Amino acid sequence: MAGVIFDTVIFNRILDEGINLSTIIEMKERGTHEFYITHIQEDQLRNTPDEKRRKQLIQVFRNIPSTFLATESSVIGISRFGMAKLSDGKLYSELEVHKGHDALIGEASIKNKFIS
Repeated sequence: MAGVIFDTVIFNRILDEGINLSTIIEMKERGTHEFYITHIQEDQLRNTPDEKRRKQLIQVFRNIPSTFLATESSVIGISRFGMAKLSDGKLYSELEVHKGHDALIGEASIKNKFIS
């Protein structure tokens, strides 16, 4: 079974491109894929300025059958208490240079050997 974690941009693409969630749900039901989320994606979606779009994105987020996963590192001002692990921060630091806050999602993907 393949583990998959979506970067926040994927929720926007699902909404904008009208991607049918039934395919994702079917993959989960067949047991070929397991989907994971962290608080980072939800936090970023909740920061969407347009209220209507924010509600639509949160609905897409909630409709994907997923398992919550703590981020592999904690970052002051970003991480939520109890939703992030303590780490040496080396991999996060390497990713942070290129990806900003999404480095926490990338780090979770790498450390858990997920498809992202």
